[in-house]
Amino acid sequence: MITVVASLGRAGSSLTMKMLSAGGLPVLANKPGSLEHSGMTLLPEYHHWLEDGYAVKINDPHIYTPPSGRDYQFIWLTRDPKQQALSMAKLNLATRPQIERRKPRASIRYKMKFIKKSEPKCEALFKRISRRPVLYITFEELLADPLWCAEQMHEVVDRPLDIDVMAAVVKNRSSDNYPGLMENV
Repeated sequence: MITVVASLGRAGSSLTMKMLSAGGLPVLANKPGSLEHSGMTLLPEYHHWLEDGYAVKINDPHIYTPPSGRDYQFIWLTRDPKQQALSMAKLNLATRPQIERRKPRASIRYKMKFIKKSEPKCEALFKRISRRPVLYITFEELLADPLWCAEQMHEVVDRPLDIDVMAAVVKNRSSDNYPGLMENV
């Protein structure tokens, strides 16, 4: 089984990957800060790097779709759409300032529409390519009750995980967007 931590970005997928890794599940990542694999953006064509027994992070899974025919357990991270859009804009401002500085309010509205339109596509995809039930976790739940979230992840992953260590990864903070790029540190 491949554990797929999926989101539309800025919803706690990096934090969830850190929790799984700390708890004892190996992760497929070659980008240490975000715990992503560079092959993610080449899915579905370039998928030979996916391995059973590992967790992998996939942002925008409706675009970067894992191939069917494998055994996947999806952990789907969502967040309050406004806070998520603000966080997306903040990241874009740091990495692609020419895009975000033009019309910031319009950018936030566009991102919120993207989130609301894309979430059902992702959920339909999960049901189409996996027979396992999807584990739904919100960013707000992740921060408010990390032990409960760790217990939920432990229930769906095919190996023992140290839930106390997983929960300890999460720092006590508000789920509101705040200055800084990595909101999970």
